[in-house]
Amino acid sequence: MRQHTSVSLTPGRTADFTFLNEMGALMVWGTAILFFDCIIMILLYERSRGWFRDRVFPRLAFCGVLVLTFDQVAFFAGLHMLTGAGADVLVGGWIAKMAAVALYTCLAGIYLLYFERPVRRRTDMPRIWDVFDTLTYRERYEDLLARTGCDALTGALDRHSLEAHGRRAVEHAAAAGRSLALLLVDIDHFKAYNDRFGHAAGDKMLKRIVLDIMAAARMSDLTYRFGGEEFVVIADGINADDALTLGERMRRRIADSHAGEASGVTVSIGIASCARDATDYDTLFEIADKRLYEAKAAGRNRVIGAGKSVRLVQNG
Repeated sequence: MRQHTSVSLTPGRTADFTFLNEMGALMVWGTAILFFDCIIMILLYERSRGWFRDRVFPRLAFCGVLVLTFDQVAFFAGLHMLTGAGADVLVGGWIAKMAAVALYTCLAGIYLLYFERPVRRRTDMPRIWDVFDTLTYRERYEDLLARTGCDALTGALDRHSLEAHGRRAVEHAAAAGRSLALLLVDIDHFKAYNDRFGHAAGDKMLKRIVLDIMAAARMSDLTYRFGGEEFVVIADGINADDALTLGERMRRRIADSHAGEASGVTVSIGIASCARDATDYDTLFEIADKRLYEAKAAGRNRVIGAGKSVRLVQNG
């Protein structure tokens, strides 16, 4: 239009390029603000869970008020610079947006509490309400991690995880005819260590032991804290002989890492193998527990597994 002679669109009227420039600039500015609105809304909604827990209505209202207040102030700044709009425009627009927040909070809250749809089949066409699943994916993922559970002290997986995932791993290995080993690791004389050095030192020792176990294990092996000073390692795809080698590697690493200390911490390990010893989790655990006590009775700081029955080991 700028390269041509302006003509009247209707009698007595011509194109107002000043108005068009202002509207174009406001559209660009408003689109940029909307981009930031979306990011801030998602981040605030995730963060607000720590403040409001699962109270959906306060979370939605809080996020809406902050985001739309930012939106109104930012848009008004651009509008004022271009047109000289007064404060009454700022206040009036803010009141209207707060009314929108109240309406949106009610509708979205009712939806999330009472009408949220179950997970749809992959063959279904995308639908408008899927946006809520997308925006809250990270939150639901964190919920899953919380339910999966890690031991707060050592960072190993907790006993609840062992009961759920360890049991399932044994079942899957047995069904597929795949080898699997369950290693039960117990710190020798840990009560005496606590009595001598204190519980704070004992907690630090537990953390170090877990790090040593994980360092000696394979990337695919899972380490669980069963309770107290006992740990369980689920090693999928490993036969009985290799499980003994793995257990010995753990035992030696722990013994060597504490060799120069007054405490001289060591571990005893009992191992059960699927399908050589059993094909169900409970029986495997019982066998590993029995072999652990055999290792304790034989003098501690040793590994006992299937086949060769007892593997006596020495430090160094």
